[in-house]
Order: sequence, then structure tokens, then C-alpha cells
Amino acid sequence: MKTNKEEIEYIELKLKVPKAIIDFLRTYETAMEQSVEEYLEYNIVSVVNADLEAWEDSPIFNYNSLSEAKSWGLDKVFDEIIYKPSRTVEALEASIKWMEEFIKTKASESFGLRDLITSEIQKTKAEIQSLREKSNT
Repeated sequence: MKTNKEEIEYIELKLKVPKAIIDFLRTYETAMEQSVEEYLEYNIVSVVNADLEAWEDSPIFNYNSLSEAKSWGLDKVFDEIIYKPSRTVEALEASIKWMEEFIKTKASESFGLRDLITSEIQKTKAEIQSLREKSNT
């Protein structure tokens, strides 16, 4: 099932976020390759999704209420914002850039981190290739 953000209804909330967090995120918008708003949207939706998955055994939220999540349209939201292959590829590519930058620092030499990070970069590149192949089919 294909969706797009135009099919997702949005509302605006007045949300208080510490200025230091916003200042920090604005400094790294270019490196993150997304705006602060996009970053916060993705992370808020991701946390709600993770909470729903963890609430399966919750005494407050029973299985029936979780199975009704589809009726609220949450599956479309999660698919578009979290699980969209291009979004995942973008996030993984940004992660690779961060790891490559870290390898250039002296900190990466301690505790054998350079080898560990290099291995993680290779795994991440393979995951990106796999996602690209899936999206081409």
C-alpha cells in the first residue's frame, strides 16, 4: 500500500523544547540532511511506534486497543514516516557519513573502535544496497 504525506492529516501543536536542543539541532541540520522539524517529526513518530510495540504486555493498553491502531491510520503514518525505504536509506547514509567522520578522529583509535566502526560501515552499506534492490522490484 502506497501512501504519501499529503494523505496524512496533520495538526499543529505548540510544543516547548529546550532552546539548547533546538540550537544544537539547527547547527547540524546540514549534516543530518533534514530540518529540525523533520528530525523531531520522525523521532516523535518513532517513539510512539516503539511504545505501541512495547505496550503489548501493558496492563493499561490491551491487545484489542493496539490492534485498533489501523483504524486510527497509524499504520499509514508509520509506513510513510518511519519505514519508507528512501527515508531509511537517507538515515543510513547519514549514519555512514557520521561514522566515516568519527574514524578520522584520534578517538577512533582507542579501544579498537576503528575496526569496529569500519565493520559497521560495511554492514550498513550492504543494508542500503539491499533496500535499494527491494525498492527497484
